[in-house]
Amino acid sequence: MTPLFLDTAAIKGVTTPALVLTTVRDAMIAHARGRATVPPPLHMQFPAADGDCHVKAGWVTGTPEFTVKIATGFYRNPDAGLPTNHGLVCVVSAQTGQVRAILNDRGMLTAWRTAASGALATHAMARPHAAIWPYSALENRLASRLNGWPAFARSTKCSSTAAPRTKPGRCAVFSTPLDSMPGRGGPGHRAPPQRSTKKKHQRTPPTVGEDGARA
Repeated sequence: MTPLFLDTAAIKGVTTPALVLTTVRDAMIAHARGRATVPPPLHMQFPAADGDCHVKAGWVTGTPEFTVKIATGFYRNPDAGLPTNHGLVCVVSAQTGQVRAILNDRGMLTAWRTAASGALATHAMARPHAAIWPYSALENRLASRLNGWPAFARSTKCSSTAAPRTKPGRCAVFSTPLDSMPGRGGPGHRAPPQRSTKKKHQRTPPTVGEDGARA
């Protein structure tokens, strides 16, 4: 069986921000419930080239495939006109061990996963009725406080809904609203009871004399 090979263009063609968010959310829940097998990462360093490599794997119990990811960072690459980060993901059958697909994502899936994890964690920990600021409003406020912010934001070539430090082409995941997802603020959500604004009665501490006896 010849493995399916997908490059970055093919991956982008079949992936949506909603799919990324839902997949990462489901994986987090599976891990929290003890249904994920995630061995410690393998790590190699290449001091002479100022580089490193991480190999990570994971499997959710009951799913037909597991994945092995290779992620590299070689920090002198920009001097040679090459990207710093690279990587690929192998999809392997959990029933036969055969490689089903190779995703030559060049680190793109790692960036999407990281962005989705941060967005989901923020969404989960936010107050149920917290206000949602569009990024354009946040950008304008920061621009009034930080010198050079507008130029830096434009240099990312991202839309106004994207995070400022994302690389070009890696911004769409930020533009998906989370309100429609199950959880806080979504359908069926029940707001927690409102806390009382009344001050609790404070007990006056007893007076202690010089001899240590209470008055």
